Amino acid sequence: MSPTVPTALPHRERGPRLRLRLRRCARLGRELLAVTLAAVVVELLLHTTTLDRTSRRLGIRLDLSGDAAGPGADGDTGHGPAAPLGSPTALPEPGPTAPPGGPTALPEPGPTAPLGSPTAPPEPGPTAPPEPAPLPGWTHRVLRATDTVLGHWPFRDTCLRRSLVLGWRLRSLSPVLRLGVAEQDGAYQAHAWLVVAGRSIDPAAADFSTLVAA
Repeated sequence: MSPTVPTALPHRERGPRLRLRLRRCARLGRELLAVTLAAVVVELLLHTTTLDRTSRRLGIRLDLSGDAAGPGADGDTGHGPAAPLGSPTALPEPGPTAPPGGPTALPEPGPTAPLGSPTAPPEPGPTAPPEPAPLPGWTHRVLRATDTVLGHWPFRDTCLRRSLVLGWRLRSLSPVLRLGVAEQDGAYQAHAWLVVAGRSIDPAAADFSTLVAA
């Protein structure tokens, strides 16, 4: 038998696929235009005002609080102050003793719960924090358009510019801008990244320590 030759898709099947591809290209084109406009605005703000005002005007929260210390910080164990070494330890005072041969007092029984009464459930222990929710699908189109525009940007393609442009395009998700520093090859390197819905969208952020305002 001769091998079958694949035939072209009929017009009824090519039409929906072509329309879907055209819609995707149109959405990406609009996103490229919006990102270009955002990059121009960010460039003007970086040259005319401070970073704090720039982030607020773009709808991005600049996080320099450093609220990362939890319970147990500074060596606090929750057991109160410890006695200094070498200090005498106070012994408990002895209570009254019964005379020899006298009756021994039995401890009085405490109150018992009546039959059929509800038993208090045990208190729940600490639970692990929930996993951050995945980002919406349209954010991937924003990331792709940002990489394309800033990859051909006439000015420097810095992490700060990228974070501000992304933050403006993702401002409906309440983005947070963070700054960090790390020592690399004997020199300190600064970095800026964006946190959206509790998730960092920059994998390199894990190598940097977050800066804290004095």
